[in-house]
Amino acid sequence: MGFVSASMTALHLSVARGLKNSLTLLVELGADVHAHTDDGLTPLALALARGDAAQVELLRGLGAREDVATALVTGDLATMAARLREEPQPPALLAAWLALTAKNGRVEAIEPLLRGGAAVDARTRRLLGETTAEVTALHLAAREGHTAAVGALLAAGAAVDGLAGPGLPTPLHVAAGNGHVEVVRALLARGADVTAREAVYGATPLEWAEFNEQAEVAALLAGA
Repeated sequence: MGFVSASMTALHLSVARGLKNSLTLLVELGADVHAHTDDGLTPLALALARGDAAQVELLRGLGAREDVATALVTGDLATMAARLREEPQPPALLAAWLALTAKNGRVEAIEPLLRGGAAVDARTRRLLGETTAEVTALHLAAREGHTAAVGALLAAGAAVDGLAGPGLPTPLHVAAGNGHVEVVRALLARGADVTAREAVYGATPLEWAEFNEQAEVAALLAGA
């Protein structure tokens, strides 16, 4: 399943839908029990995230092993950090885990991932509004209003514009459009460009806030 469905395999989809009877058959037919979604989740990690003990037990019986993704979703940061030290991971997978962490506001996992090799400004493909873009973890934390995660990423050296190329929405755009006042304040304090325009509508962060009727953010940006 493609981009919109996070590149889930049939095995991931079975886990997500709770179709336990399909798991054994899919593995017997050659499904990769260690495949990753765009969020870096294996089928076992997805089952753990769903809290489905029956699927977890079945997948382990089918050979699914614990990895960084399973440690991340269960909050076992010590194990996650140890696995990152012992088994260097592909940059794309590290970027996916950092993006997932930022999107979910898991601020406590950001530093271990960065220490384990994730690049703070690594990009993953996501939707920003109606625009498909290569975005950084800062975009996702800003979009969801996770102020602490935004602060942690900025403190770690994240580019305040999210390395948005010409015409792409910046973290300030997505924070403003969603009415996240404290995130907007944090980005402005780091010098975020209030005049940046994205290409789809030619709009500034202020105009995103106004269009979405985010009056408090609009007033803040109008005075910036």
